[in-house]
Amino acid sequence: MISCPVCAYPNPPENKYCQQCGAELTPSEDNSGFFIADTTVSDPTIITAPQGARYRIIHLDWAAVTDVGRQRQQNEDDFYASSQTIISQTKNSIPERIDRGLFVVCDGMGGHAGGEIASAMAVGGIADHFQFFWSDSLPSGEQVVSIVRAVNQSIFYQNEQNSRQDYGRMGTTLVMLALHNTQVVLAHVGDSRIYKITADPKPQCEQMTRDHEVGNRLIDQGVPPEVAWTRYDAHQLTQALGPNDSQRVEPATISFELEQSCLFLLCSDGLCDNGFVENYWKTHLLVLLSPSYNLQESLRDLVDLCNNEVNGHDNLTAILVRCLVQPVAQEQN
Repeated sequence: MISCPVCAYPNPPENKYCQQCGAELTPSEDNSGFFIADTTVSDPTIITAPQGARYRIIHLDWAAVTDVGRQRQQNEDDFYASSQTIISQTKNSIPERIDRGLFVVCDGMGGHAGGEIASAMAVGGIADHFQFFWSDSLPSGEQVVSIVRAVNQSIFYQNEQNSRQDYGRMGTTLVMLALHNTQVVLAHVGDSRIYKITADPKPQCEQMTRDHEVGNRLIDQGVPPEVAWTRYDAHQLTQALGPNDSQRVEPATISFELEQSCLFLLCSDGLCDNGFVENYWKTHLLVLLSPSYNLQESLRDLVDLCNNEVNGHDNLTAILVRCLVQPVAQEQN
């Protein structure tokens, strides 16, 4: 049997396309420069998962794009993307694989003199602080909150030092995805978003974050959505990094295990405004679950489409992370 590289469905060896999701079983060579399989291992399928794991990653790659948009003069967005695949082996063992990744998107606010600085401080701070918590596993949700609050405090301190007041205070949104093998933790502050696209058991696009905005806060207080979203300040942020001290910052976090192949999209609101992701994921994102598609080229095309046809009023930044997984039980068949 041939396991599908997208949904892991077992197919007869003569099949060219998966019976479950339609993905190509023998994809063409990918020249994107991203990791697909370790070429030093003659048969990547024999690589074991960590002890106790229910699933293993068989493919991990990513792409990132940022664009100033059609109306802004400066790009106040920033991002950080890093992944690492380690394959180890001893004389008496078969190869063992460890996958790690850290991905961050920030949308700065406060003008060129503030927003660009705040977003750069945030992505750099997350990357620096993360290394102290990340050893053989992911940080806990509480540790991630501590990291985000520490980064917030550094931006807040800059505001205080420079005596920035009211709308002159610099700040930034944040979305973060970290993974260690199939363990994932997400964190967000503000209205940048993370989506998860899956194909099995049926195609789905799930928004993993909930915007920190006045409208959602009013809904949580019992106000009907049709009333909350008609307010003039409905889309005003209720959370951001930088304007307030860390006691008033409440990052939202989610931790889970990957149990199916998926594509993560991290983006600033310049990309997801006006329902862009909800309207185009089936045609422009779902197909990218197949490793035969070049993520960098596809993401550039997606940003260009959004910039020219739908949004373009703001900076646009996006990261795509493609994670193809397989149940560990299949290794025993």
